[in-house]
Amino acid sequence: MNSQILDLHKKSHELEHEIDEMKRGILYKLATGFHTRFVGRALPINTRRRCIYEECLQAGRILVNEGPNNLLNSILKSNQIGITLDLCENIEKGKFHELTTKYIRGRGIYAGSINQELNIPSNVDIKYLSYVDPDIIITEKSSMVDSIPVESNEVIDLENLDKYENKEFDFCIANKIIEKVRDPLEVLNNILKTLKPGGIIFLIISDDAYSSKINDKKKEKSLRGEYFEEILRQFHLEEPELFIVLESIKYEEKENHEHVFIVEKNLWEKEIIKLFETSGMTIDTKNVELDVVIPVYNGYNDFLKCLYSVLKNIDNFRIILINDKSTDHRLKDLFAKLKPFESEKFVLLENPENKGFVKTVNRGIKFSENDVLLLNSDTVVTEGWTHKLKECAYSNEKIGTVTPFTNNGTICSIPNFCESNEIYRGFTIETFANFIEKISLKKYPEIPTAVGFCMYIKREVLDKIGYFDEEAFGKGYGEENDFCMRAIYAGYKNVLCDDTFIFHKGEASFLASKAELVRKNVRTLSKIHPSYFPIVNKFINSNPLKILHENIQLRIQTWDIYKKKLMYILHTFGG
Repeated sequence: MNSQILDLHKKSHELEHEIDEMKRGILYKLATGFHTRFVGRALPINTRRRCIYEECLQAGRILVNEGPNNLLNSILKSNQIGITLDLCENIEKGKFHELTTKYIRGRGIYAGSINQELNIPSNVDIKYLSYVDPDIIITEKSSMVDSIPVESNEVIDLENLDKYENKEFDFCIANKIIEKVRDPLEVLNNILKTLKPGGIIFLIISDDAYSSKINDKKKEKSLRGEYFEEILRQFHLEEPELFIVLESIKYEEKENHEHVFIVEKNLWEKEIIKLFETSGMTIDTKNVELDVVIPVYNGYNDFLKCLYSVLKNIDNFRIILINDKSTDHRLKDLFAKLKPFESEKFVLLENPENKGFVKTVNRGIKFSENDVLLLNSDTVVTEGWTHKLKECAYSNEKIGTVTPFTNNGTICSIPNFCESNEIYRGFTIETFANFIEKISLKKYPEIPTAVGFCMYIKREVLDKIGYFDEEAFGKGYGEENDFCMRAIYAGYKNVLCDDTFIFHKGEASFLASKAELVRKNVRTLSKIHPSYFPIVNKFINSNPLKILHENIQLRIQTWDIYKKKLMYILHTFGG
């Protein structure tokens, strides 16, 4: 009897164990399903949100499996091997890393203490400043420098910095060096000369830097970055167009306070004038088959970057700029400065009154007799853009409109579909566009509608179906969707040019009344084309472009922008 009871007791325990295992299996499947179905969509790979999620998930596993003491030990161990898993990281430090990710891109210079805490993207190309005179700049290398290999060809002698005054670099990190210079203004000016328009100086200032400079209480406020703010203010008064301070933060670490200033080289207008003077806009106007139409309403700074990029990437196309009675006087002044350069290849038009986007675009289309490329004034174009878009347009006679990839363009957005994306860390707009071209599957997939930020339209389509509907869509929004539906009815296709990338800031020139305008025009579009929104919703839900996105997301993680890895392998093995 006792043996039977013991057997039953044993079987009961075994049954409980099996039930527990089943529960664990079910929970595991639920967790896996949550991770793959929800997390994969809500937190796409290569985003800061996903990195934070993964770090917290790992910390949670340690906490559950090994207890709080082991979590602390894990954090300590991770710091010892150079991996930071610090859940108590303060907001300022997070912001500091965000600034690094946002602004350190492309090719640049590094001057000062080499610090892994900067979290510099691995795919940037850095040259290091070197100088022995402590009265000018001291380049310090911490004990961590062993993990940051510096080859001799990556070092620039500061004395010869003038060799790089051809605007070669995208950024300069000046890490705690301003306190070691005789003339901060001179050093900043020399660094600015090495940068491209829009180049960034990433200035890190330490409060400790000024302890030797401050001898009385009246100057104590110089601590915490106010001393350097005064230097920047003085510099800006001397040359107001030379730079702008985009952001600044205070970063506290232990007892030391550090300040970061993000300084952008400005001079866009000056560089645009210089391009006109030096290039002469040398295109063959007799064989021009494309007009680039850029409607402009305010958004002065964005328009300067757009126009500069168009001029830098000039090809055999004509530029038509239309000022839609901007309220920003700087645009009127700029058009006046550009007037002497007007010619058959560069046309300036100004509306006597504000007509809105649709009528302004139609004015440009009617002015042209060629294929038209409509371009928003808050875009930045890239090398070979018009050639690639035209090649796509004429790859099939049924193609009516072409739209490139962008970071912010709903169904044409990458790397994440239907999101407003940042350019992936370490890449500039140009290097990212080059990456997209190199890895493109070149499928030219059909899409339900073009996206108006950059829209190539064949002249034969315009001749067949007419222009944008001014009466129905007024000031703008939805007009390109209506146009594309009419093109489909006429037997044409709208396609994506998947080997071309154009940056789009988005919504730079919309009025405050945009929300009401959108609601009104959505109702109008739905009434005119009842099938439009169902077609677009089906496209978004099924995402036929998924293979393109997966290709980009996979390749972007290992892409070596400057072929440094390849050169290292060739050098190592004598290739």
